[in-house]
Amino acid sequence: MHDDDTHLERHLRESEAHLRRIDDLMARASQEAARPPRSEPLDALLEEVKATRARLAGSLHDLRANLPGGGHPDLVRRGEGLRSDLQRAGSEFEKALTAILDTRGV
Repeated sequence: MHDDDTHLERHLRESEAHLRRIDDLMARASQEAARPPRSEPLDALLEEVKATRARLAGSLHDLRANLPGGGHPDLVRRGEGLRSDLQRAGSEFEKALTAILDTRGV
């Protein structure tokens, strides 16, 4: 396997792991959002994260679809950027969710 292919595959696997972490956080937030009292900040956060997750998942899908063509350097850079975006989104979501849940006494 070519080094670029290996790097791209690693970035994609790490991106998928970050996406799963976001999904776990979204599930936790959805459970909390279902409990009274309603929290507009939590609802807004969930909507924002859903949109961001959908965009990043689409980018991940597009990169995966390009794998049969090989790990061109531009694909590796896109994979690296996507991994960073997912990691950052998950971290920011986790911080915001923690802050909201703290204000709710959870």
